[in-house]
Amino acid sequence: MIAVMKQQRDPYAPSSEDAVQTQTARARELVADVASSRNGREFLALVLDISQMNVSSFSPNALTMAFNEGRRSVGLSVASLIDHDTYQVMLKEAYERRKQQRN
Repeated sequence: MIAVMKQQRDPYAPSSEDAVQTQTARARELVADVASSRNGREFLALVLDISQMNVSSFSPNALTMAFNEGRRSVGLSVASLIDHDTYQVMLKEAYERRKQQRN
């Protein structure tokens, strides 16, 4: 059995601004690569739908509301990585899929 050592991230260590910018740039590249295909854009649209980022996260139950807000936060983070023009194409394709499913 081969033991794989994972580098642990220290959540209390201050992160440098350069490291954050580098990670964000890499994340944008990866999302752009996924969004370059129709199936990739469909996947991203599905992730954003599941995250319910455009739905209120309010609930009378605090734990449910915290869960909903966490899910919404992930969707907003992913959406912020998507290029504006790609996002518009993705929305148009999602609309066309829903239109075809209704017929």
